[in-house]
Amino acid sequence: MRHVPLLALCLLASACRIEKVRAGDTTRLGVDPGPGLPQCGISSASRVSEDGLGLLRIGTSIDAIRGGCAIISERTTDSIGEARVDLGRDTAIVALRNGSIHRIRLTHQAYRTADSLGVGTHISTLLRLREATAITDGNRLYAISPASCGLRFMLLDPAPTRASSRSGREALRRLSGETRTRELEIVGCFRRR
Repeated sequence: MRHVPLLALCLLASACRIEKVRAGDTTRLGVDPGPGLPQCGISSASRVSEDGLGLLRIGTSIDAIRGGCAIISERTTDSIGEARVDLGRDTAIVALRNGSIHRIRLTHQAYRTADSLGVGTHISTLLRLREATAITDGNRLYAISPASCGLRFMLLDPAPTRASSRSGREALRRLSGETRTRELEIVGCFRRR
């Protein structure tokens, strides 16, 4: 009989512990950055667009996003630099030019376009995009399309060495059928008006 209150206390403590673990789970699937960190204008409904994601927009000054985003690290030299920004399930690598966002790199499949393109997109899906073609920049092979203006889908790093495999639609067709997007770059769309 003396052990009954002790057993009840152990069961109560276990139940509380289980609830604490469950309370720490998030229903937002880890979209938010860590506790107390700014959310950078991103919610579970946020989508990648031709000029950015959340508060991160091509042309926006790094000073303008400091209050709304958790900047993990930042380094600048002369007029160029790079910042790493906590987005919750991804860390955006932001290229800076003259203090403004020039390029945004995403490496996690959590953030996608309205038509579900992003990291992990299969080469066959990219080939179905209107006028999809390959370009090489910085020894990386990208797929681009006017249908996703402002976005570049990095496929290979380093790019193939043969000239015929470094650009054009045929370069995409020569890739392995298992090729998927490794990084999504947002560079902004500058359509003629």
